[in-house]
Amino acid sequence: VNDRFPLTNKNIPICALFIETDVLHRCQLRIVKKPLNYFFETTVLPTPLSWYAHHIPTWILRLTTVFALVSEIVLPFLFFVPLRSVRITGFVIQLFLQIAVYLTGNFNFLNLLITTMLITLLDDQFFFGKSRKHNDSTILGIFSGLINVLLHAAVIYGVVVFYNIKFTGTQIEASVGFTKDQVNSIARTGLLYSTYIGLFSLGFTVARAIANSLLDSNSRFIQKLLSFLYTIFFAVLAATVFIASTVPLASLHTATNTTISPSIRTVYNRLSKLHIVNRYGLFDKITGINGRPEIIIEGSNNIEGPWLEYNFLYKPGNVNNSLPFVAPYSPRLDWQMWWSAQSTYSDEPWLLSLAHRLLSGNTEVLALLDRNHCPFSEKPPKYVRGVLYTYKYTPWSQR
Repeated sequence: VNDRFPLTNKNIPICALFIETDVLHRCQLRIVKKPLNYFFETTVLPTPLSWYAHHIPTWILRLTTVFALVSEIVLPFLFFVPLRSVRITGFVIQLFLQIAVYLTGNFNFLNLLITTMLITLLDDQFFFGKSRKHNDSTILGIFSGLINVLLHAAVIYGVVVFYNIKFTGTQIEASVGFTKDQVNSIARTGLLYSTYIGLFSLGFTVARAIANSLLDSNSRFIQKLLSFLYTIFFAVLAATVFIASTVPLASLHTATNTTISPSIRTVYNRLSKLHIVNRYGLFDKITGINGRPEIIIEGSNNIEGPWLEYNFLYKPGNVNNSLPFVAPYSPRLDWQMWWSAQSTYSDEPWLLSLAHRLLSGNTEVLALLDRNHCPFSEKPPKYVRGVLYTYKYTPWSQR
């Protein structure tokens, strides 16, 4: 089981590459500016800690941006290194990143989903403490640890060079060290080689699993046969998902999108109905640089007012209300209100349906709002409107 466990999940780290290469391609030079200076203020559903994160010194936020980008774009390639210490290090780094994201933003079940996929980087020894009994285990462990240190040292060196990281007294500065054309070139090359690396890693894992199932001296013939068939079944399953995964991966860049054969696209289209292979990216651009747009729904019994606000449970609205931790629960109405504020009502026709149901006092819709502070809980209003406000965090002095 120890050797076959990663077999069925070796395609999972590729999903991380799908997301992060997409970010690299779409955001281009914006990714090395100051996105975290805006992120915590404009994230879909902020947490109580988002305000504090927003006021972290700018130079620390800039370094945090670099850390997040490297962790999500570069380090997933190391998932394919067939060394236990490298995979565990990758798991710890990615887990730390997911915890930080969870504490500063409500992203529904996304963090749990990614963390679940990250578990595939671990093995039986990590969970049950089973160590391999080989004479050369000590030498192998030292060699593995040395390679792990060298790989991550190389990544750190590359980060220092490409992001022009410099120490200036009490601060650390980071700036753009590459051009837009270089970003496109890296994205195109990365998409191509990530497929080759994933294919090699999958093939290596399959070959090792098959060899272990056939060469197990402690098993009888029937057990070997069942183990072999079991391994082949999951190998075919993993290979099918991997092949289908290359379609959304290649579509991230025009240079690689034309390299996918029609037969592979057919496999992808059939699997897409099962939602096994998807593009997991949520946002393709930085929003809210000039503040957080927020729609406030108000009702009144007179067109001249007074207008009273409908309070939501989880999204920003009343500035006197604190925002809760809600993940992994997914409050779809509050979530969609954020997207609507980035768009127009013609692109979000469901807003008109929402207004209609508020005017009719629909109990199912009112249950999605804060009914304890609803000004029209007894009788619906005659008029409903949506007002677009721009929200900004208060300064640190007003904490």
